[in-house]
Amino acid sequence: MEQKQMGGPLASKAAPARRKKGKHFLAKNEALELAVSIAGVQEQKALGKAEKHHQAQPCQRNIDNDKPRLSNSKLKIKETKALLAAQRARSKKDKAKKRKRLSQDATSPPNDGDGHAHVGLLSPTTKPARKKVSFA
Repeated sequence: MEQKQMGGPLASKAAPARRKKGKHFLAKNEALELAVSIAGVQEQKALGKAEKHHQAQPCQRNIDNDKPRLSNSKLKIKETKALLAAQRARSKKDKAKKRKRLSQDATSPPNDGDGHAHVGLLSPTTKPARKKVSFA
């Protein structure tokens, strides 16, 4: 009459004990067949890769196909960039010419056409040359 209840009300619903299943090993010939099939698949893959590398390259190549073609939008962008670069170069040259002209005008005395150079007088249209100062 002494029955011990363990774990309360859930103890009565315990699952029946499971039997241990023995480990199932493949038979020797089955393991060999599996190894042979795996080796065959690996060999086919290796042969396929080797064939890709040893294929004869086509002798005749098209010159047009060597370079990838640009789409219309990329071609327009490239042309626009080239145009902008040309404009920048042109404006840079113009600025350099203008600076050179201004420096020559400022250093040379004005000539009124009478054959005499007027020293110390600058025409009202030319700006005086800027003095360059270097700090040591």
